[in-house]
Amino acid sequence: MVLSIFVVLLAWAWFSWPLPRYFHEGIPSSSQNVERGGVRTMMMGDHLQLLYHFQLVQDFISGRTPWFYNLYEFNTGDDDERYMPGSYYAPFSLPYVLFATLMSDAAAWNLVGLLTIWVTFIATLAYVRRFTPDLPEAAFLGALVSILLPYRWVSLLGGSPTGFAMMLPPLAALGLDGIVRTGRLRDGALAAVALFLSCWGDLHTFFFTTLSIPLWMGLAALDTNLLGRLRWRVIRTRVPAMVAAASGLLAAAVYRMVQDDQLAESEMGAGRTLREVLAFSPSIRGFWSWAASGLHSHIYLGLTAALILVGAAAVVVMRQGADRSRYTQRMITAFALVVTLAVLILALGMRGPFQGLAPRILRVMIPPYTMVRQTAKIFVVLPTLLALLSVLTIDHFKHRFRLRRWPGVAVMVGLLAVLALAEYKAQVRTTVCLLDPEQEAYAAVARDAKQRAETPRALVLPIWPGEAAQASVYQFHALQYGIRLVNGYSPRVSRDYLETVFEPLQVVNQGMLTDSEIDRLASMGVRYLILHEDMFPEQVSPFPVTLTRDRLMGHARLTRLARDGPVWSFRIKDTPREPPSLMRRPSVRFPTRQIRFEHLGAPEDRESDITCAGHGYLALREGGQAAVAGRPWGIAPKDDLAWYVRVRGQGTLKARTVWNGKPLDASLGEVSSDDWTWIALPLATLPGYGAVQGVFRATDGTLDADVGLLIAGDWSSELAREEVRTFEAADFFHAGYSEWETQEVVFRPEREPDGAIFYGPRLPLEPGRYRLAWEIHSDAPAGTELGRVNVRQDDVDEGGWVFVRAGEPFEIRWEQPHSLPVNWVFVYHRTGAMRIGRLTLERE
Repeated sequence: MVLSIFVVLLAWAWFSWPLPRYFHEGIPSSSQNVERGGVRTMMMGDHLQLLYHFQLVQDFISGRTPWFYNLYEFNTGDDDERYMPGSYYAPFSLPYVLFATLMSDAAAWNLVGLLTIWVTFIATLAYVRRFTPDLPEAAFLGALVSILLPYRWVSLLGGSPTGFAMMLPPLAALGLDGIVRTGRLRDGALAAVALFLSCWGDLHTFFFTTLSIPLWMGLAALDTNLLGRLRWRVIRTRVPAMVAAASGLLAAAVYRMVQDDQLAESEMGAGRTLREVLAFSPSIRGFWSWAASGLHSHIYLGLTAALILVGAAAVVVMRQGADRSRYTQRMITAFALVVTLAVLILALGMRGPFQGLAPRILRVMIPPYTMVRQTAKIFVVLPTLLALLSVLTIDHFKHRFRLRRWPGVAVMVGLLAVLALAEYKAQVRTTVCLLDPEQEAYAAVARDAKQRAETPRALVLPIWPGEAAQASVYQFHALQYGIRLVNGYSPRVSRDYLETVFEPLQVVNQGMLTDSEIDRLASMGVRYLILHEDMFPEQVSPFPVTLTRDRLMGHARLTRLARDGPVWSFRIKDTPREPPSLMRRPSVRFPTRQIRFEHLGAPEDRESDITCAGHGYLALREGGQAAVAGRPWGIAPKDDLAWYVRVRGQGTLKARTVWNGKPLDASLGEVSSDDWTWIALPLATLPGYGAVQGVFRATDGTLDADVGLLIAGDWSSELAREEVRTFEAADFFHAGYSEWETQEVVFRPEREPDGAIFYGPRLPLEPGRYRLAWEIHSDAPAGTELGRVNVRQDDVDEGGWVFVRAGEPFEIRWEQPHSLPVNWVFVYHRTGAMRIGRLTLERE
């Protein structure tokens, strides 16, 4: 027991490093680190979502929140609708609550994770020893391999409940095995508890553990020759244990049926489509590819597992000579090996043999299999199988080659253990998410509501359909301060939420808050808005976050309560302020939406040209086919919207805006140039928020169209030599936060990612040589490399990096070869805090 604790503690510390350094301040967020130093504050993800549910149980027990009321997400005004009885991951959340009464939230989380690994080790050790009771060192190796397999760490460190629940399959195997061997009631009870807890802990684990019941019982039956001595007396002695196990399975099934009633109302109710499954199916290269990333790395087996599988195969095919006593062991090994190979095939999903034939068949034979999207989840049973195969293989080799336990078996076990530790550790690079002890913007909402004797209810921007990881940060702070949010984060989102909440309110992402949206929010009791400036990707708005911020700051019905870093909070006033504030209006808003004409129109009208954005253009001819921009974009009304199009030729370009399928007034632009030129075509006034498309055609003459932008404001690609253009840093696409008074953008190394977190303008400039001076301030030691910048033509990264150093003036010069959109990209190195002020552009 002491040795197992010591081994597990060392394995956990090594594999999860640097987590032990931040045991009381942070929780793991990923097993595949891409952060400098492996640590960052408040990273969004599944870890925060699961922590939210653990803390919600803590609230239930403390009395802060009524039992089974999930009040702080998807709350549309009626708290009774948020009564959601369920397990709330009780096998792990209850120990978390116990530990959290004695230590920090982060420490409690980490201790629960460590506990699940130890339970896995002990259960696997006990299970495999039943097959080789006289070879404890081999059993120890098997248990070690079971806790080192990378998939466990991918799930556990990524905050998936699967990572915690992976302790339950070996417990179920232990109990089911005992039912067959001895029929003891305690084995039946163990199996029942493991099956029921897996149902409470993680649906995938429950599903695959249930499917594996015949496997564990079949292996035990082979080992004990139960079928050869099957008599009523033997069956009768095992009935109580079997009933106990069946009762646990039945209780779990009833619980799942109740939960599936909620699932039927969600977007997942009809099951996962084959297209979804394909998107989450790993490549077979993931089994061995050292450089695999993303979901492909989840199934890494490497040399360690390969040696175990090859050894097991050798056991099956090896000639036994005169020794027939090992026949049963060969049968067990063959059975376990075949099942293991089936698990590997199913893990590949739609990328498996014959285009996913195996999962296709199972989806028909076992209807619940249609709910499986992440096919690698079947790996929850693989560690126990590999542990068993390793033990059986070593035991067979010991007898086949007459090896002594020392040094023969000991060396074999030691080499495999060292290989597993080294190889699998190389696949695990832990990222730690430090937890915020406070967030003043959320705290201000709670204080203001308390002063007004109101229940704090808020909408957080950007609002997502409900499946976005960004909302996990919202959840954390909402529970922290008891704020009921319209937003939420769940894999199961009701259609009603999408239709009555998300779709009508997504316009607020762009800062538009008309009486209609205010009335809808009021009907839900929502009196507050919260904006996360640093979690505002391009898909939520056609312009950078600053437009949303400016509109909220200038709104007559909003009062700013607080800003803490990138988080802004506002209260919705009952009446407009007098006089109304004027919204800040820079000369142009940088675009996110772009039209590539070489992909539109008739194929015969598409031509190649390396001076174009996509190395091609579309020829528009009078009377010819129109170019219809692809998928419509959700656009809020603005009085200075325009299509900005790169064209050449002789004729007239007609741009018609289509709003929610309804054609609006068209704009005309005269073109008379054999060289590429840019023309602005104002959009018709939009009746309101809606899906917008552009339809372009030549009304006379012939025109070549390259690329189009949706801009707001006034921009000219021409820049005279004596002309100077200045840009405020806040108007760029950025992470970090902006200062309202100075429009600077601030980056803090403990919070911002190591990557491209500041860029723009994505607007065109005519060919020529340019100089761009940056105002950069930092308290880092002089000469510290804060980051690097390059200039991209049409956002194509061709290198040419220039490093930004603290205490040194910074500017970049470049030659603009074509009149394409230019993008200045800053990659932050997280080596020091810094501010970016104005950027000044000149033509040389």
